[in-house]
Amino acid sequence: MKITTHFKYMRIELLLFTLVGAIAFVVDVSTLYIVKDWLGIYWGRAVSFFCAVFVTWILNRYFTFKKRPSDSTRLSEFFQYLSLMLGGGSVNYFVYALLVTIFDGLADQPSWAVAAGRCAGLLVNFTLARCFIFKPPQLEYDSTVANTSKNKKKDGYI
Repeated sequence: MKITTHFKYMRIELLLFTLVGAIAFVVDVSTLYIVKDWLGIYWGRAVSFFCAVFVTWILNRYFTFKKRPSDSTRLSEFFQYLSLMLGGGSVNYFVYALLVTIFDGLADQPSWAVAAGRCAGLLVNFTLARCFIFKPPQLEYDSTVANTSKNKKKDGYI
């Protein structure tokens, strides 16, 4: 894959990853609202996060990173994905917990805090998923660019 093609795919993957994240946001908030009265806003958020991670794994595996199969079995891949998503999830949860602790109104309506947390963890999770679970194909450098630079240097243009 050429470098220009690589960046084109990266932009598409980031867009799809963000759309999958929007779907997961709905799962996350819905689950939180279902369990928060029973588990509280902190443990409820842990449960809702796990549900959202499961949904994102399925959607990212079959849509976002479909051209990047992993070398693992499905079960192993899920647990690798879950463990890596805890990196972005830590950022996500920290922002969420900080906001619901500081702003009293967010404890009653935590969807805004969930949204802020998800945005904070998005790039961390995208990078981790892309680099460690759904590994990129090998890059090929465009030899015409390299040859053009060599020819210009040889001819005294550079």
